[in-house]
Amino acid sequence: MDKWKLPEEWEWKALPEICELNPKRPRIQRDDNVPTSFVPMQAVDDIEGKITGMETRRYEEVKRGYTYFEENNVLLAKITPSMENGKAAIAQDLIDGIGFGTTEFHVFRPKEGILPAWIFYYLRRLSFRMEAKSHFRGAVGQQRVPEDFLKAYEIPVPFPNDPARSLEIQKRIVLRLETLLGEVKSARELQETIEEDTEQLLSAFFAETFSDANGWEIHPISEFADVKGGKRLPKGEKFADGQTEFPYLRVVDFKDFSIYKESLKYLTPEIQQRIRRYTISKDDIYISIAGTIGLVGTIPPELDGSNLTENAAKIVFHPEYKEKIDPKFVAYYLASPHGKQQIKKYTMAAGQPKLALIRIQTIEVPLPDINIQKNIVNRIDSIREEITEMQRAQYENAELLEQTEQSLLAQAFCGEL
Repeated sequence: MDKWKLPEEWEWKALPEICELNPKRPRIQRDDNVPTSFVPMQAVDDIEGKITGMETRRYEEVKRGYTYFEENNVLLAKITPSMENGKAAIAQDLIDGIGFGTTEFHVFRPKEGILPAWIFYYLRRLSFRMEAKSHFRGAVGQQRVPEDFLKAYEIPVPFPNDPARSLEIQKRIVLRLETLLGEVKSARELQETIEEDTEQLLSAFFAETFSDANGWEIHPISEFADVKGGKRLPKGEKFADGQTEFPYLRVVDFKDFSIYKESLKYLTPEIQQRIRRYTISKDDIYISIAGTIGLVGTIPPELDGSNLTENAAKIVFHPEYKEKIDPKFVAYYLASPHGKQQIKKYTMAAGQPKLALIRIQTIEVPLPDINIQKNIVNRIDSIREEITEMQRAQYENAELLEQTEQSLLAQAFCGEL
C-alpha cells in the first residue's frame, strides 16, 4: 500500500477502525407499498461522484436481494469497470433515511468523528483504485474488489485521539477540497462546451458547402460507380494470431474518413485466398451498412487491397469517371447533413437496421467540375486538420484537469490543503 509521511499527530487507520464495512441490515417494520429510495449502478455519475438518477420503488420490490444503506453512507462500486472509473458517492436525500441498491456496491458507514466526505474523497483517489484493481478477484469482465482487501486498507486520519479536533480539520480540508474541485468542475463544463462546438464546426461547414449544390448536376451513384459488399470470415475460422500481409477492415476501424490502424485484424494466407474477391482499393470509398451506419472514408495507400467486412460496402468508380470524380469529395458529401439524410432514408429498420447495396446506388450526389471538387476537398482537409489540432489540445486539457483533481486529492490527505 502506498504510504507517505503524515503531519504530526495524524495516523494511518484501517477502514474498519473508522467505519462499518457492509453493515448488516437491521430489522425494518414498514408497509410493502411504502416508496423507497433505490440506486442502480448507472445512477452513480463517474465524473461527478454523485447519485444523479435515484429511483423510487415500492419497499416490497427491494426489501430482499439488494444492498441496504443509510443516509450519509458511502457507496463504492465493487465490480470492474465501474470501480476503475471511480464510481463512488455519498448516499443523501434518501426517503426516510434508508435506501437500497445493486449488490455490486460496497457500503461504508462512518463511525463517530469521521466525515462521510473524508472516506468518499479517499476512495476517489486514482492510487486507491489502482491498488484495488491489483486485488480483483473473479472471472475476467466480472472481477470485484474483495472485502478483505478493504478491511486491511488504511487511510490517513488527523488527530484520531481527539475526535473534536479531528472533525474540525476534516471539515476544513473537505471544504477547501470542494471549493477547488468545484473550479475543476467548471473547467470541465467549459471543456465539454468547447468539444461540442468543435464537433459541430465540421458539420456546419459541410452543411454550408453542400447547401444548395450551387447548381451542380445531380447524379445517382449507380451512374458513376458500382456498389459491392464485403465478406465475413468463413464459418468457424478466426483471425491470424499476429500481423500478416492481409489486413481485414472492420467497421470499428473506420475513423476520421480513413482507417484507424491501432486495432487492425489480419487474415492468414489460407483464409485470405478463400475470400480474396472481397477487397477494397485505395481508389474506392467505404461505407458502413450495419451497426453504425453511414461511416464513410477512403483507404490509405498502405492498406490498398485489404479485405472488407460484410458490414460495409465499397463504392467502386467506373473507369471513365476516375479522372472526373475525387473519391474524397463523394465521401465528404455522404458525410454531410444532405448525404446523411439520404442514407437515413434508405436504411431499412426491420430488426437490425441495415443499408442495402441497391439502395446505396440510388443515393444522389452533386458533381461539379473536378477542379471545384479538389478545391472543396482541400478546404475541408484544411479545416479537419485545424479541428484535429483543437481536439488534441482538448484531450491534453482533459488530462490536465484529471491530473489537477488527483493532485488536489493527494494534497488533501497529506495535510497540505
